[in-house]
Amino acid sequence: MCTSRSKGVFITGASSGIGQACAEVLGASGHAVHGTSRHRRADGAHRRMTVLDVTDEAFVHRAVATVLGAEGRLDVVVSCAGFVMAGAVEDVSIEEAQRQMDTHFFGVLRVCRAVLPAMRAQRSGHIEATLLSPGEVRTHVRQYRERARCSGPGSAYQDAFERVMNVVESGEGAGIAPEQVARKVLALVERQHVDVRCSVGHLSQRAAWVSKRLLPARTFEHIVMSLHGLSRR
Repeated sequence: MCTSRSKGVFITGASSGIGQACAEVLGASGHAVHGTSRHRRADGAHRRMTVLDVTDEAFVHRAVATVLGAEGRLDVVVSCAGFVMAGAVEDVSIEEAQRQMDTHFFGVLRVCRAVLPAMRAQRSGHIEATLLSPGEVRTHVRQYRERARCSGPGSAYQDAFERVMNVVESGEGAGIAPEQVARKVLALVERQHVDVRCSVGHLSQRAAWVSKRLLPARTFEHIVMSLHGLSRR
């Protein structure tokens, strides 16, 4: 149950990676954390787990009702549910793209719609309308990454795709720990006023985040392509 100083926190995708780190860090800091996962997971030392599939609206409403029933209020939502789809645009089928959008975009929308009535009634609450942009993070995403079905042999982009994936996976291995992202989330949760956008990660990647806003689009695109072993034809 929330205390006078703790907040009721709802985290999607809390069974691994950044979501799990957020649940552990926020829970250890005294907040009443309810993590969610598509598959049933045991409660942790600092979090309670609820089954949730963000692509199922009825599931979302049941999970939110469970948290509200336990805590009496809901102060913060952290959206971490998602999966990585890799492939050139031409190789990613509409079905694959729609499945990812259903999780990453509409999944967030479903959760927002479910929690807003309670937040409106209590006249407070913070959804991750703050967009936190992490650089490379050292998680197990590589073993869960899905590749577009048409990205293998026979694809016109296979060589370029493999070069890019080698760069990406190398960067992930050298990325920051997910706990570093979680500590940034904790800082946002405990601040009264927060920015709409912020970043966390290695200095070089945070500099790239700023550079994208300052450099001409074509210049920034050229730099990114070069870093990934690509060139214009």
